[in-house]
Amino acid sequence: IAIEPERLNFEALTYNVRLNGLKNVITVRKACFSRSGKVKLYLSRCSGRHSLIGLPTQRYEIVEAVKLDDLLRDYNVEPSEVRLLKIDVEGSEVYVLKGCRNLLKTGKPVIIFEALTQHNYKKCKEFLRRFGYKVKRIEKLNFIALPKPNL
Repeated sequence: IAIEPERLNFEALTYNVRLNGLKNVITVRKACFSRSGKVKLYLSRCSGRHSLIGLPTQRYEIVEAVKLDDLLRDYNVEPSEVRLLKIDVEGSEVYVLKGCRNLLKTGKPVIIFEALTQHNYKKCKEFLRRFGYKVKRIEKLNFIALPKPNL
């Protein structure tokens, strides 16, 4: 499942899925968040910098947000089927994680995420630690969270 809330980015995502003949990819035009409902997506001049939080611009659009646990349920995806979770949400990483507690607890996927600030990194690391994850840096702003093996 590939999730993108902004219209033009979603169109590009859908186009690329079709172009590459990816029959096993479902595209969803929503934002992943800690709760389901309508949220403001703040728009940046750079298409890769739209965010649910933290942008100084007043320009925004209202988008549908969904907890990842709810989305997986809606698409009949069992947590154990999710092997990898990639999160790149421009500052809202911990909110996405809060919306997938069941996935973290029962599915234990490997997680790759971007944290733009040390504060966001620490919040994600602390949250993931509660679910038995160990976080390692991949490169400057990118991290991998691995579930600790059961003892």
